[in-house]
Amino acid sequence: MNFACIWSENYLCTEDIHDVVSLVYEEAWGDREYTSILACGNSTLQIIEGNNFAYDLKLNSVPFTVSLFMSDGGHTKMMVLYGTKSGRLGLASLPKGNGKVVWEMDTTSGACVTTISCYNVTGGQFPDIIVGKEDGLIEIYTIDETDNPHLFGTFEDSREMSSRPKKLRLSCRKL
Repeated sequence: MNFACIWSENYLCTEDIHDVVSLVYEEAWGDREYTSILACGNSTLQIIEGNNFAYDLKLNSVPFTVSLFMSDGGHTKMMVLYGTKSGRLGLASLPKGNGKVVWEMDTTSGACVTTISCYNVTGGQFPDIIVGKEDGLIEIYTIDETDNPHLFGTFEDSREMSSRPKKLRLSCRKL
């Protein structure tokens, strides 16, 4: 069986890219067909529409990881969580044309945020934010109806956290 591959979209970024998240389904980001958010080494989130640079959002620290808020972009479908090298966690709203930081906060340690996931582990109304840090700390934040985070708890792991492991076996089950 032969397959033909077509390179359809590309973008050359001049900055170091630490992470990327993309939406490719019909209702993603309004009328934008394909939008990617790059966490860049120059302390910005770069928003790429198709293969065109749309805009960047300047942050106070270098973003290391990005994730869709509530796993789907939140109620507006245009919100992204980011974690920084200096241990901060933030939420950005990224509509077409211009974005803004909704909130940014210190986490419980200054270690690099290496991974963020949203999943309801506390049984609340909204998915929780699960943050993995380079120092092995795992933090869980609940979200209220105004999209603000509240620390639920921290858990320590003696192994360092990395969002790019060589081998990872993960099994999940509903609690």
